[in-house]
Amino acid sequence: MRTSSLWRIAAAAAFAAGLIVLGCSRPAPALQPPPATFLNQAPSVRYVGVQACRKCHVEKASTFAHTGMGRAFYRFTSAVAVEDFSKRNELVDPRTGVHYRMTRRGPSFFMKQFVVDPGGRERHADEREMTYVLGSGNHARSYVTVEDGRLWEMPVCWYPDGALWDLCPGFDRHLGNFGRKISDSCVFCHNGRMVRDGEDDTNRFLEPIPEGIDCERCHGPGELHVEKWSQGAEAPTGNLDPTIVNPARLPSDRRIQVCFQCHMGDSVATERANRAGHPREDFRPGQSILDAFVPVGYVDPTRHDFGLSAQGERLLLSACYRKSGGKIECLTCHDPHVTVFRKDRPADFFRAKCLGCHAEAACKAPASARGATSPPDDCVRCHMRRAWADDQRHADFTDHWIRKTIADDASDRRASQNVIPLVPADFRKLAPGEQAYEIARGMFGLSTDHPPGPEKAALLSAAEAALGKAIASRFDRAEAYLILGKVQNGLDRPEDAARSFREAVGRDPKDPEATYQLAKALDAAGARDEAIPLLESAVLTWKRHAGMLAELGSLRLTTGHPAEALIVLEQAARLQPFDGRYEANRAAALQALGRKSEALAAVEEAVRRDPDNPEIWRTYGTIHEAAGDAAGNAEAGRRIADLRERARLYADDGGPTMAVE
Repeated sequence: MRTSSLWRIAAAAAFAAGLIVLGCSRPAPALQPPPATFLNQAPSVRYVGVQACRKCHVEKASTFAHTGMGRAFYRFTSAVAVEDFSKRNELVDPRTGVHYRMTRRGPSFFMKQFVVDPGGRERHADEREMTYVLGSGNHARSYVTVEDGRLWEMPVCWYPDGALWDLCPGFDRHLGNFGRKISDSCVFCHNGRMVRDGEDDTNRFLEPIPEGIDCERCHGPGELHVEKWSQGAEAPTGNLDPTIVNPARLPSDRRIQVCFQCHMGDSVATERANRAGHPREDFRPGQSILDAFVPVGYVDPTRHDFGLSAQGERLLLSACYRKSGGKIECLTCHDPHVTVFRKDRPADFFRAKCLGCHAEAACKAPASARGATSPPDDCVRCHMRRAWADDQRHADFTDHWIRKTIADDASDRRASQNVIPLVPADFRKLAPGEQAYEIARGMFGLSTDHPPGPEKAALLSAAEAALGKAIASRFDRAEAYLILGKVQNGLDRPEDAARSFREAVGRDPKDPEATYQLAKALDAAGARDEAIPLLESAVLTWKRHAGMLAELGSLRLTTGHPAEALIVLEQAARLQPFDGRYEANRAAALQALGRKSEALAAVEEAVRRDPDNPEIWRTYGTIHEAAGDAAGNAEAGRRIADLRERARLYADDGGPTMAVE
């Protein structure tokens, strides 16, 4: 059984290689693997889970369980609770006035969001159980709630360095409430392998859900390896075992890219999209990172600002990396099987790593700064900046750009918005059209973090030009036109966007995103007579696409068909249980049908789900006014005025959230 399986994989690899030699064309070919190919890189090899690995590798599994990766995702129980749930357990977002309170009841933990009326009473509360912890707790812990079998990130995190609650990364820049999906792109770097339960729900996964990143993230799927060694027919020799990737056996450029899976990605300065036609789940350690992702970033690195997961791109900037020919790498200082936060770590642990290449006599710091009484790891203290990351707060992270001096006290601005690939050697192997497309997609992704203004416009205009080059270079695939349409939307050209989305649909009628975007663009361009039948046909195919259902419901409602609108809006609201806009539109449909009590209940649910949206509050006021409820209408007016004033103040000074004492 074992031998036939190994030969099956080897034969499949040889056959595929033969096809390439014969010139079989593929739209997005994988980059050529390094010479020492491991058999478990084949897509057909199955993952087996950490327990199968632990049977033979007990010590490594035990120490790895204490690393940040090993503790990246787990069920929230009393045994792992470290947070303050009784005293400093409430905060308010100054941008919206929405309060959050974290409490414990018996063995379970809860997060509640609510608003407070002028009399100090809680209103429109929505409370959810904190089911999973996402994050090791070395720097922060965020939380996951489960609704209808789907996973959603909660907006408030625990920061152990300050022993406080505050908004999670991302929620501090964009409003979100409980409605942020834990998608497969999230769990790729925050957990062991999770498989989506169907194609329609991006945040529903097959059970059992793993708890923590495991061995196979860095070693690849273990089916062949377990199959081989469970037979007991061989004794370990220390030689290369082709059934499992051992990163130590990889060429240095492939070895460091095992880490790049998750440690190359400043959420502010880097865009790491899936490579066209290559699902991230198909990536196998030892392959080029560009077989799954195409990381791009600004040509101008910032000396002061850095991202919490940007270790990869920052290390690549370092003279230590560049001048060593890649000999300085992640594994020089980090054993992935052992946490650096362990209590028995030698005080000079990192200093000793530096002295492996640098003579101590070359150090220009005063002797007092290098002696036995100095803080531990003094080389790092002087040459690797430690501060809050640009996409995280309340915790110091180490900037992995190793430099002679790190005295950069103020945030710096980029001279340009130009974008470059972060793995240029592999990027140059892509066809010119795909290169232009990937750069354009990166610029579009980076533009989404900019408010309207010249920087955003520059990125979008450059992305449009690059997409034109990609299409002219025969990369005229559906995804190129899809991104082009989104770019043109960002440039406020809905007619051009509609034409691009139409091209995307023509090239790939089975892409729901292209159809959805086309329908929205047609609506924005005033072509509702075309948008409505397009959506009516599409929702028969994609029955669980909440966006399509909501768009169709909105169009039916605004064109005077509330009964038909109600049908699809109810479906959308069930699929997206935290989006108050769907409930608000459902309330408007009920109101138009004369079902006033149901409309009041629906709009109450809308503000409960989404208490920081002025448009929802406007609907709330309209429906309460129609019901003769002056108090409800007045409440809506107060909330809209408050939200408007808070938005103005926040735009002026961008103040942080504040804990409620």
